[in-house]
Amino acid sequence: MGTVVQFKRSTTANAKPQASDLTAGEIAINTNDGKLFLEKDNGSVVEIAFGDNELILDDSVITTATLTTTNNNANQVVDSFAAATFRCVKYLIQVTSGTDFQVSEILSVHDGTTVYLTEYASIATNAELATFDSDISSNNVRLLVDPVNNATTIKITRTGVKA
Repeated sequence: MGTVVQFKRSTTANAKPQASDLTAGEIAINTNDGKLFLEKDNGSVVEIAFGDNELILDDSVITTATLTTTNNNANQVVDSFAAATFRCVKYLIQVTSGTDFQVSEILSVHDGTTVYLTEYASIATNAELATFDSDISSNNVRLLVDPVNNATTIKITRTGVKA
């Protein structure tokens, strides 16, 4: 049997290691939150991964989400994030309903009050399956979907640039 290597870890929610807890290049894990930390050469501790379905790349964060609808009501929330966290995001969106598919890219930016977005590079195998909009509600930017059919699955990958 191989050697087991274990990193410093915490099971306490929202616990983050301090610089004094690590040495440069050392990794720590919060097993409760699924977060990964690293001490940089300058002594600062940075998060490498936010937890479920997120990856941090310096000033950008890549996130995934899925929504499966059971009705075709307008303004269903596919994704949301704190407006203070990101100023702009890019979405890659895949929509599936039965044997029909749609893919789109959306760029979005907000000023704290209003969200501005543009959808481009949209392709559908048959007909458009969904339309998208965005708003700010309770200090969160939300990506909203209006599916054409009841049973629709929307999968997104969001790349956000930190504010």
